[in-house]
Amino acid sequence: MVLYFSVFWLSCRPVLYIMLRDITPKPVRLFAAKHIFPKSPVIWANFRPIVQLCTNRLKPQEPPVVILSLPRSGSSWVGEILGGAGDALYLREPLTQTYLRSGGEKKLSFFEFDGPPWEYEKAADLSFRAIPQFSKGIVRFPEQWGLNCRTRKKTVIKEVNPFVLPWLMQKYQPRIIYLVRHPASTAHSFHKMGWDGRNQFERRFLDRSLAEINDYQRWAGSFWSAHAAVQSVVLKRVLEQAKGYESFKLVQYENLCKDPINEFRSLYDFAGLKWDEAAEDLVVKKTQPSQVDKHSFSTQRNSAVEAEKWRKLVSADKLELIKEAWLWYDPPLYRDEW
Repeated sequence: MVLYFSVFWLSCRPVLYIMLRDITPKPVRLFAAKHIFPKSPVIWANFRPIVQLCTNRLKPQEPPVVILSLPRSGSSWVGEILGGAGDALYLREPLTQTYLRSGGEKKLSFFEFDGPPWEYEKAADLSFRAIPQFSKGIVRFPEQWGLNCRTRKKTVIKEVNPFVLPWLMQKYQPRIIYLVRHPASTAHSFHKMGWDGRNQFERRFLDRSLAEINDYQRWAGSFWSAHAAVQSVVLKRVLEQAKGYESFKLVQYENLCKDPINEFRSLYDFAGLKWDEAAEDLVVKKTQPSQVDKHSFSTQRNSAVEAEKWRKLVSADKLELIKEAWLWYDPPLYRDEW
C-alpha cells in the first residue's frame, strides 16, 4: 500500500506544480520547490529513508573529484568525459546552479566571498555525500546512480567558481583538476554570451582583495582588458592557494584538444577512474564527432580545431588589449602563445 501511494504521489506532484506555478507567489513557489516537489530524476533521491541509508552505508569511493575552472573554459566538455566514466557519479555545477536558481544575491557564476552562501553549503553537502537531489540539468546521467553499484563508484563534480577552492580543499579534501584556457578564447566566449558588463573586478572581488590588486582600475575602459586581467589574477591566486596541496592538477584546455586520448587517460588516472575501451570511445565521440553541435553549451567538438579557434575570432586590436592585461600580472601560462 505504501509503495502504491508513493508512486501515485510522485506522479501527481509535477502536475500539481504546473497547475499552481502561475498563480502562486514566488516565496511559496520557492518553498514548494525546496520541500514538496521532486528535484531529482533519480527516483530514490526523493525518499528520505533511502537517502539516509545511502549517507550512512552506501558511500561511494573516496576521494571525490572536482573539475574547477572559470566559466567558458571547456569544463562542461571535460566534465562530461570524466563524469561519463563507467565508475563515475557526475554532477554538473551543483553549487553554481543551486545558487543562481534560488536568486542568489550576486547573480554571478563566479565571485569571491567571506563565507560560502547558504546555497553553496547546502549543495556541497548533498554533492559530497553523493545525494543527487538536483534537477536533470545537474544530474546529467541519472542512469549512473543505481544503488546496487554505488559503493564502487566515485563522485565527480564540475564547478565554475574558482573562489571556492580553499573552502573545498579545507572541508572536503577532493582531488582538484583545475582547467585553464587561453585568455583570448575565454574572453571571446564571455563576449559572445553577452557576459561583457562593466566593473569586472568590482563585481567579483571583495574590497580587501581589490586593495591588494595592482592597477586594476586601469582596465576599466575595456571589457577585453578587464576580463583578461581578472583571468590572470584568478589563475595566480588559484596556484598560490593550491601550493602544497598534493591532490591538485593544473590542465590546459589546448593540450587536451591536441592529444585527447593520452591527456584524458592521464586525467582518468589522476582522478582514480577506470580507463577502458568504453572510456576511450567516449573521448573519441566527444573530440572527433561526425557532426559538431554548434550550440553554445555543447560538449561535442572537433578538438583539433578548437585549440586555436580563437585566432580567427578575435581581432588584432582586441588581442593586444587582452595580451597586455593578461601579462601585466605575470601569470605562468600563455606568455608566448599569441
